[in-house]
Amino acid sequence: MASVDIVEDNGEKFFLMNVTERVGRFNSLNKGDDAQLVKALLVYALGSLGHPPARLPAPTTGTLDEQTKSNILIYQQKMNNLAKSQKKPARLQENGIVSHARGKYRWDTNRFWTIVALNIHVGEIGRALGFKGAAHLIIKTFPYMAGVLKIDPNQFD
Repeated sequence: MASVDIVEDNGEKFFLMNVTERVGRFNSLNKGDDAQLVKALLVYALGSLGHPPARLPAPTTGTLDEQTKSNILIYQQKMNNLAKSQKKPARLQENGIVSHARGKYRWDTNRFWTIVALNIHVGEIGRALGFKGAAHLIIKTFPYMAGVLKIDPNQFD
C-alpha cells in the first residue's frame, strides 16, 4: 500500500510518497495503490520531459499495464540522459522498476531510488505551478489519491 514516509538526506528529514512493494517489470507483486502512485507521478514527470500525453495512463485504477511498465524504464533513461548532459554523477538504475525507498534518498553514493527522483521531479513541477510540493499537486489533480496515501487533502489549504 502506498504511503508517505520520512527519509533522510545528509541528516535532514523529508516526507516522501513511497511505494511499499516494487512496481514495474519482472514483478508479480505490483500492488494497486503502489501502481496508482507511480502512474500519478509519471503523468507529471514524463510529461515535463516531452513524453506524449497519450502514452501516460491516468492513475484511475491500480492496474499496472504494459505502457506504465514501459514508462518507468523510459523515465529512468531520460533522467540518466539529462544527468549525463548536465555532467551530474547521480543516476537511476535502468531496470524498469520503482522500488520502496528504505530510509534514505539514495541507495548508494550516486544512485537515487527512482521513487525519490519522481518525488523530487514532481515536487519541482508542483512548486513552479504554485503548489506546496509533489503530494499537494498529486492530490489536487487526482483527489482519490488522498485516500490512497491517507493524506487529509485539507492540510494543503
